[in-house]
Amino acid sequence: MTTRTSQPAGGVLLIAEMKEFASFSKATQRYLRRSLDIAFGRTDPIATWARDEAEAASIRAQGRFYKQLDHLRLQVPDDSGLDMIEPLSGIASEAGMSLAQMALAFPLAHPGVTGVNFGVRNMRQFNDAKSGFGLRLSHDVLDAIDACNPPGSIVDEADRGWIMPWMAPEARRRQPFPVA
Repeated sequence: MTTRTSQPAGGVLLIAEMKEFASFSKATQRYLRRSLDIAFGRTDPIATWARDEAEAASIRAQGRFYKQLDHLRLQVPDDSGLDMIEPLSGIASEAGMSLAQMALAFPLAHPGVTGVNFGVRNMRQFNDAKSGFGLRLSHDVLDAIDACNPPGSIVDEADRGWIMPWMAPEARRRQPFPVA
């Protein structure tokens, strides 16, 4: 599967990823570096990372799992929608918000939506979401999102079938929000 997400990040996204990586604990950073070495075969991971036999066994198990990834990737459909993440992330960055903040603001720009439920796994995600409360997307941002994924389009073929009433063309009008 070839997607834009398989390319290295650049610009603002790269800086954001570096800042996020720097915020991780040293143990988490070490684990991520080790995992990348195992996945890409950059060095002998056991010689580089194993501090004892238990960790060496863990590295071997991780290596066995990674060998199965090609088989697992073949099971991901090409139309999974993952290729939209990079363009949408760019739209969010240009609008001065995170992708999560844009995802929370997007449904509220549509008249059929009265509230948004969201979930977080940690305080960083909660704080990111909280700082986006009250954000409104400009018409330019909404148009850019629509260019990535036109209204009413099917991202996942498993969703084909039932037509949601609020996705009928006459219901796709956006709420007029004043943009500050």
